[in-house]
Amino acid sequence: MIRDTAVALARRMTDQQIVGALRDMVGLHRPFPGLTCREALVDAVGHTQDMTLPLGCEIPVPTAEITAAADHVVSYGGRGNARVFRALPTGAVRLTATDADWASGEGPEVNGTMRDLFLLLTGRTVHLNRLGGPGAAALRERIAA
Repeated sequence: MIRDTAVALARRMTDQQIVGALRDMVGLHRPFPGLTCREALVDAVGHTQDMTLPLGCEIPVPTAEITAAADHVVSYGGRGNARVFRALPTGAVRLTATDADWASGEGPEVNGTMRDLFLLLTGRTVHLNRLGGPGAAALRERIAA
């Protein structure tokens, strides 16, 4: 949804206009209507990973922040703001963090670092191969199908 809107807008602009629009946003802090600081946290954690992972950088996210972000994503229950994430079939597994006191869901366990689980919850499959546990192989198969 967000991606499609951004692509449509970018197609109507020159490269110079896009760069100028981005420069004009520097220093602006306007919340999107209807969003809370929790959505801002989810965005900050997720988009930081989007930028740093392809560069081979691992930016640590404090446990309290990433677990709060993951809890908020789980609280969507596939509704409302969850529509911006790629829907992945995580409903039939129990996600368990290996580096934090965090778990969510019921079913065969899928475990991984809090970051890797957060990426999964927000529709990002970049670290899917890092997940383990009895339910991991079946989850990967369902995502690939």
